[in-house]
Amino acid sequence: MAFGVPTRRIRIVVQTSLFALWASLIYVTHYPMQSALAQLVPVSLFLRIDPLVMTVVMGGMRVGVTILLLGFVTLAVSLLLGRVFCGWVCPLGALFDFTSWTMALMKLRHFGPSPRWYRAKFYILGAILLFAAFGSFSPLIGLDPVVLLTRVAAAVLQPFGRAPVPVQWSIGESPKYLGHFISFSSLFLFVGIMFYTTKVSRIWCRTACPLGAYLATTSRYSVLRRETSQCIHCNICSANCPTGAIDFKNPEVYTESECVKCFVCSDVCPVDANFFAIRSPLKANDKHGEVVQLERRAFVATAVTTLAAAPLMRLEAGVPGNSKTLLR
Repeated sequence: MAFGVPTRRIRIVVQTSLFALWASLIYVTHYPMQSALAQLVPVSLFLRIDPLVMTVVMGGMRVGVTILLLGFVTLAVSLLLGRVFCGWVCPLGALFDFTSWTMALMKLRHFGPSPRWYRAKFYILGAILLFAAFGSFSPLIGLDPVVLLTRVAAAVLQPFGRAPVPVQWSIGESPKYLGHFISFSSLFLFVGIMFYTTKVSRIWCRTACPLGAYLATTSRYSVLRRETSQCIHCNICSANCPTGAIDFKNPEVYTESECVKCFVCSDVCPVDANFFAIRSPLKANDKHGEVVQLERRAFVATAVTTLAAAPLMRLEAGVPGNSKTLLR
């Protein structure tokens, strides 16, 4: 089954609408949260559907959290259709695509192949999951796009009174201001990411996004596949792919786990040779590129470092517990 509908335009409408919803939910997230929108939609909706947040919280706390079970829905969709969350839902991805649109208006080229260190996101993901497996909370979860952008919004909106506690510009006076420090650190990181995105499209998605890596592991066997049977090898699709998923030497070859189903390749193809169709992932296909290979030394180094740091990052660290010597 091929898609004969303007899928890219539909995606843009859906992506823009969901970003507007995310921004609205962030804006109404302030005490006592009695706005009509906050009463209708959970303000933490995007965090609830984030499967990496679900895994870290439920894995680290060793308990099931019902409100986070929506993350399983995201994983199931990724298993069937690929990384559609990255291309359709992710609010940070929407900002990246807006940047690409702006760069196109300015006639500035910023597409191209991924850098050699694009595997970094898989090592980051591995470290986060290892921390969770040992009941610890990894600071690297702050690299999750939904978490990162939420913290950025907190840093931006707090000075305007859109939070229960006003921001303290003298960060570091007390441990309770650690949250402000984290928010502003995320803000500086975000600014750096957006600057680099003007050089290489969706650079965060390609190289450092742990959620993207998580969804990439499940999307390898998705049933929504790219078809290029009438390809004339003009390389327009590979030159415009925002994630560098399409091979530059042979545009018929692409990496399924790096494809975010943005349908840009279908839109820019001059002969309509690019389209997506439902097909069995079990059938051999020599056009899906190689599976991402991780370097053994880097993987071992990540594992050893994580195992050494995990005990210091336990979720209950620093929280006073009940004394076992007192009679109650």
